[in-house]
Amino acid sequence: MKVEYTRQALADLRKIAADSHAFGERVAVAVELRIRTVIANIAQHPKAAEPVAERPGMRVVPLIRYPYKIF
Repeated sequence: MKVEYTRQALADLRKIAADSHAFGERVAVAVELRIRTVIANIAQHPKAAEPVAERPGMRVVPLIRYPYKIF
């Protein structure tokens, strides 16, 4: 399957790329690898991604590895 990006998703990816470098090269590389892995998984198994109720045909996957809680 071909993965397509919304304008907002592309803007978010650009911001993530810029912001992740503030934490050092290792963090930036790890973030990029995680994003590429998630995208590859979506391309191979699109039905595994959660459908977006308000946008038929669109699916979403969180990039975080596990849930976290902000106190």
